[in-house]
Amino acid sequence: MGYKLKPCPFCGGQAELDSKQAFREFVSGKISDAVAVYCTKCSAEISVCVPDVPDIQPEQLVDMWNTQSPVEDLSALVQRLVRHLRKAAPDDELSDKAMDYLQRAGRLGSPLRGGL
Repeated sequence: MGYKLKPCPFCGGQAELDSKQAFREFVSGKISDAVAVYCTKCSAEISVCVPDVPDIQPEQLVDMWNTQSPVEDLSALVQRLVRHLRKAAPDDELSDKAMDYLQRAGRLGSPLRGGL
């Protein structure tokens, strides 16, 4: 059955559902199945091992994947934290490192906009 998956919340890549993903049980070493939704670009994944949750349905994982917060929310949160950190500890370089990361990752919006 085809499920509508939202793009990856981390990189925007295409997501896929695998309802028969193999995994090795930690204690017994036995190969079992997991249900997983994963990003084909960055490999972000959410999965549930069937032996742990025998009644798990693929649509439940699809719902979990589709309700994740988008990256824009994370970027906004990091920017708020940076503003507070700059006020609380103006000499700490962590705020600059965080903003540099957001800039390199293309998460700051238009380069024509002013900084924080």
